[in-house]
Amino acid sequence: MIVFTEYQKNILEYIIKLSTNDSARALSEMTEGSVSLETPKLELISINDIANIVGGSEALVTTVNLLFEGDVPGLISLIFSEQSAFNLVDILMGNKAGTTTKLDEMGKSALGEVGNIVVSHFLKTLGTHAWMKLQPSTPMVVTDMAGAVLSAAVLSIGGAPEEILFARTVFSDKKRDIESNLLLFVAPTVLKKILEIIEARR
Repeated sequence: MIVFTEYQKNILEYIIKLSTNDSARALSEMTEGSVSLETPKLELISINDIANIVGGSEALVTTVNLLFEGDVPGLISLIFSEQSAFNLVDILMGNKAGTTTKLDEMGKSALGEVGNIVVSHFLKTLGTHAWMKLQPSTPMVVTDMAGAVLSAAVLSIGGAPEEILFARTVFSDKKRDIESNLLLFVAPTVLKKILEIIEARR
C-alpha cells in the first residue's frame, strides 16, 4: 500500500492547482467566457472503491480517456455523470442550460478538447516537477456503465493497480458547477517512482 507523505501530498496538490489554473485560462479562451476549474479533493484511493465514487458500477458515465507515454506510461480518465457531461457541453457550446440531452459528434469533440486541455496541462506540470517527459494521446470519449469503463481503463495499462490517484474536479461558469473525477491509472511501480522523485526534490 502506498501512502503519501505530507510533503508529497502538498506538492501534488500544488501541481494540480497550477495545471487547473492553466486549464481554466485555456477553457475561458476556448469558450470566450469565464470558466473556472477547482480540485477540492486529492487522495489515493483503492481500485475497489472507484466505482462507488462515480455512482456505482452500473451508473452511466461519460469518460474522456487519454493514454500517455514517455518516461512512464499510463492513462488519465476524466469521468462525468451523463448529466454533468451534457451540462458541460452546454457551457462549452454557449448553449442555454438544458439544451444538450444526448452527445452528438460535436459534443464529443468539445468534451475531448476539454480532456486534452486538462490532461496536457497536468502532464506538463507533473513532468516538470518529476523530471519526466510525458506525452498524451488523442482523447477518446466513451459513454458506458462505470464498471465497464473502469475495467477497460485497467486493461489499457496491463493490469489492476492497488491504488489510483484521484482528484475531484469542479468546472464552473459562475452559474453552474459541474463535478467530474480525474483518475490517474499507472502501474504501482510507476506511481511509487513519481512519488520518490518528488520526495527527492525537497
